Amino acid sequence: MSVQSSEFGILSDEECDELFFVSSPILIRNERKDYERLQTVESKREFLFNFWKMRDQIPETPKNEFKEEYLERVKVVDNKYKTFVKRGVETDRGRVYLQYGEPDEVDNYPNEYNMKPYEIWNYYSIEGGVIFIFGDITGYNNYELINSTKRGEIRDDTWQRRITVD
Repeated sequence: MSVQSSEFGILSDEECDELFFVSSPILIRNERKDYERLQTVESKREFLFNFWKMRDQIPETPKNEFKEEYLERVKVVDNKYKTFVKRGVETDRGRVYLQYGEPDEVDNYPNEYNMKPYEIWNYYSIEGGVIFIFGDITGYNNYELINSTKRGEIRDDTWQRRITVD
């Protein structure tokens, strides 16, 4: 299949940029720089065609199951984690959800004594089990990632100080 005969062959410049934007959490290596250097809509279409083709887990089938599942996640996070000023995909919870999938367990702490609201997300199948802790630091429902046991993510063993109310 060629780019022209694929679903990417009809995307506008804006649609290409939007698809790339929501794909940010799963970019690897220099993909952001590579995309930002592209000047034409044709080159953006080709980039996106190859970007998703490389991630297709079952290339023998006509549809890209990974892409479809990922774009469903985008809808979920845009709906569930949006704030007054950010799309869900722009939030920390949205990024983690898009990158790692739905957590196995979520513990909500909306009103602990002397604490701002926070959530603990558990992923049991990543690295033998990892957690992500998000705190509503500002009080505007924008839960920021304040600690994680996942390699490569923010680590702050004194995270409670960031959500303690004096």
